[in-house]
Amino acid sequence: MDDILDSHLNSGQLAISTEIKSYLKETAKWAKFFAIIGFVFLALFVVLGLTMGTLMANFMPPSEIPGANLGAGFFSAYFIAIAALYFFPCYYLLKFANNMKQALASDDQAALAVSFRNLKSCYKFIGILMAIVLGLYAFIIIISLIVGVAGGIAG
Repeated sequence: MDDILDSHLNSGQLAISTEIKSYLKETAKWAKFFAIIGFVFLALFVVLGLTMGTLMANFMPPSEIPGANLGAGFFSAYFIAIAALYFFPCYYLLKFANNMKQALASDDQAALAVSFRNLKSCYKFIGILMAIVLGLYAFIIIISLIVGVAGGIAG
């Protein structure tokens, strides 16, 4: 088997050995598990978002100030937005798992390529989202420092 791998590596092509296939098969199973759990949590977030507004509206005392009870709608929108963002990594992960399973079962090179494209899309989405979150954190820290210094000078 090592001779086959060496000949493929020397020719500039990658080879998927039996050992690598077993790793990819197990990875696909775990990816599918995480995707399904992700979709379950996504559904819980949607249900929580839909019920949170009603619960908040029922438990918050009515206010005479216009717009004071918008908090209930904010919580609903927040949870539904989180669910919408959470959908894409779960979807890409599920597509990766299904295509990987198909590729390994039938030695389908096209399905293997689609599988890895979906895995790339999953990580790309998570990476971009992480960059946005880190940027927001940096912005909040800078604004907090500016407000803190301005408050110190004024006081």
